[in-house]
Formats: sequence, structure tokens, C-alpha cells
Amino acid sequence: MHGLLPASTWLLAGDGLKNRGASKKLLLEDARKVLLSVLPLVTALVWGLGFVAQVKGAESIQPFFYNSIRNIIGAVALAPVVLLFDTNRDRPAAGCIKPAIACGIILFAAQSLQQIGLGLTASSAKGGFLTSIYAILVPFIEFFIYGRKIKKAIWISVIMSLIGLFLIFAGAGSVAEMLVVTKGDLTLLANSLMYAIHIIAIDRAIDRVRPLLFSILQVLVVAVLSTAAAFIFETPEIQVIRSAAFPILYCALVSTAIGYTLQVFSQKNPNVVLTSIMFSTEAMFASIGGMVLLKERLSASAIAGCLLIFASVIIAQIFSAGKAVRPSSEPSER
Repeated sequence: MHGLLPASTWLLAGDGLKNRGASKKLLLEDARKVLLSVLPLVTALVWGLGFVAQVKGAESIQPFFYNSIRNIIGAVALAPVVLLFDTNRDRPAAGCIKPAIACGIILFAAQSLQQIGLGLTASSAKGGFLTSIYAILVPFIEFFIYGRKIKKAIWISVIMSLIGLFLIFAGAGSVAEMLVVTKGDLTLLANSLMYAIHIIAIDRAIDRVRPLLFSILQVLVVAVLSTAAAFIFETPEIQVIRSAAFPILYCALVSTAIGYTLQVFSQKNPNVVLTSIMFSTEAMFASIGGMVLLKERLSASAIAGCLLIFASVIIAQIFSAGKAVRPSSEPSER
């Protein structure tokens, strides 16, 4: 029989296990960082491809009624996902209610303004451009209201993204058309501001909520408010749903159920400005989707805009390397 192993052998074995544990932890952290880098782009892809569907829906259905159906179906689709996969019981469900109500109210305002604006604006190109301006509004709000320091390279990325957005949507119409301001344009600018506030509100709440539960509660709030608004301000007609069945289903299942849930998970990245820049690539995906799905041709201006937005994301990613810290939810004194 062999005697007991020397103490040094046990110590070496213990060190080996600790090193393996540390390596596994590092691998998981690296995988998490990669996921947080990819999710905003996937979210933007979902939203970008849904833009055409949303415009089509606005042609035949009144805005509040459209959003009512969209969010009701989205909530129903999310329900089994929440029941099966909302396993994070460390945070109480009650902690999701107030943030979800607040973000739901903001999202209701954003969705409503967007649908109304798309109905009023003759140019869908200009509408897309104005909606995506939230990419530059987020850093302004973060800097001027919350006093968050933003690197010069990130400001450069924001400006590049804005120019890229203009090139994409100017490529779909005349520059003169882009410069004419209408009531619909002002509505879409207000919508863009609400989306910027929504992104920042989620950023402040994300560390306190269960993402899946928060997502369905937020969608339910929008559904309730949109339904109430539809019956107060509109005359809902059930039969018109059939004429816009595909746009409604896409926006409900993909843009709402999947898109807003991916947004919540994407914003686990504490760098909200970088995330908003990546979200703005929805304009690029909308143009590519139009080319592939609707056989639209991209002009040289639109291609240049896509490349500029892509470059802005790469620059933002490079200069955002390192550990970002989520700021306090209280505004700083300036």
C-alpha cells in the first residue's frame, strides 16, 4: 500500500484547481463581453428590418390601434418565454414593477410619436433619419444632465454616425426634400428624444431588474396605454387588421417581443453611449433590407453612409475598451 501523499502534492493540486477555476471565470467574462458587443447590432438588425413593415402598417391602421395590437401580441408571445426562462430569483419581481411602468410610459410616448410621425411624413427616408437621431441625443443627455465624461473619440463616432445617417436617407431622396421641415418631422424629432430618454432610463434600471420580466411588463404597459388611447382618440376597426397582418405580426413578434427584450439585455453594457451608437446601425440595416427584400438600389451616398456608420461603431468599440462604469442614477451638480 502506498503511504499518504506529501502535503506539497496536495497544495499543487489545489493550486491547479484554482487556476482552472480562474481560467474558466476569465473565459466566461470574455464570452460575456463578446455577447454584449454583438447584441446591440442584432437588436439594430431586428429594428432596421422592421422599419418597412412599420411604414406599411401606418398606411392602413391608425397609430394607437396599431401599437395596441402590436404590443398585445408581443406580450402574449413573451409570456411563455418569461415562464420558462426567467430563472433569476435573486431579485424580487416587485423590483421590476416601478421601472417597467416608467419605461413603459416613455416607450408608449416614443412608439406613438413614431407612428403618428410616419403617417404625417411623406418621406420615409427622412422619417428614418429623424428617428435615428437618438444616437447623438443620448451622449448629450448623459453629458449635460448626468455629467458623464465622454471620450473625444466617442464624440467623433457620434458625429460620424449622424453624418452616415444623413447620407443614407439623403440617398433615398433629394437633399432639398431632406431640408424641408414639416409637422411630421417635428413629431419624429420628439419621438427620437423619447427613444433617447428610454435608452437612458433602461440604463439606470438594468442593474435592479430581471430582464425578461421587465421586458414583458414594459410591453404590457405600452399595450394598455395604446389600447386606451385607441378607444379615446380613434375608431378601431378590427377588419383592417387583415390588410396589414404581416406588418403587424413582424412588428409584434420580432421588433417588439424580440427587439425590446434584446435591447434590455444589450444595455447590461454599462457604456450606454456606445450601445446607442450601435443601436443607430438600424438605419444601415434598414437600407440593406430594402435592397435585399424590396429590390431597392442603394445609391453611392447610401453606401457611403453605411460604411461611415460601420466605421463609427468600430472606432467607438476600440476607444471604449476597458472597464466601463455605470454612473449613479442621480444627476450630478454642474
